[in-house]
Amino acid sequence: VFLNQTIDDEFGDPVTGALPTYRPASFWSLNSSCATCVVHPDPNLAFNHTWHDSSQLPGEAPVSLTLEFVGTAIHVFCILPPITPNVVTMYNLNFTLDGASRGTFSKSPTSMTEFIYNLPVLFLDSLPNKPHTLLISTDDSVDGSIFLFDYAVYTCVQSLRSIAPANPGVQDGPGHA
Repeated sequence: VFLNQTIDDEFGDPVTGALPTYRPASFWSLNSSCATCVVHPDPNLAFNHTWHDSSQLPGEAPVSLTLEFVGTAIHVFCILPPITPNVVTMYNLNFTLDGASRGTFSKSPTSMTEFIYNLPVLFLDSLPNKPHTLLISTDDSVDGSIFLFDYAVYTCVQSLRSIAPANPGVQDGPGHA
């Protein structure tokens, strides 16, 4: 049986307890309560009302996020802000899975007023069902990059035995056949 599990930006994976790792930590903000941040998505439209915000200005070192999961697929979702004067609002991301490059994502906003929520920035499938480490980093390009991470969804394989509810009508033990 295939099950989808969500890794929240703040609360992590409710099944394993694993939390995203943000580097450098001081360059990331839990943005649902960030008073100094320049872009302000609507918390009611973000998954679990939270997201993590960072940006890499041109010429600065990249920022990164690491997710660990066991599964056969992963989808990563971010928030795209509107065009904001004098603010980096485009995405330039690199993806590395288990030490191997798995592509890039670049996108510029097209709206002056609208945020785009649940923006898919990565989809990897047909992965071996084993532990994986996904590193997402900004590209140190001349354009810089914003990074508003909201959540990821991974697909794991679960045996029917481990998810089947107990049948209260079946009795084991002495006196029962």
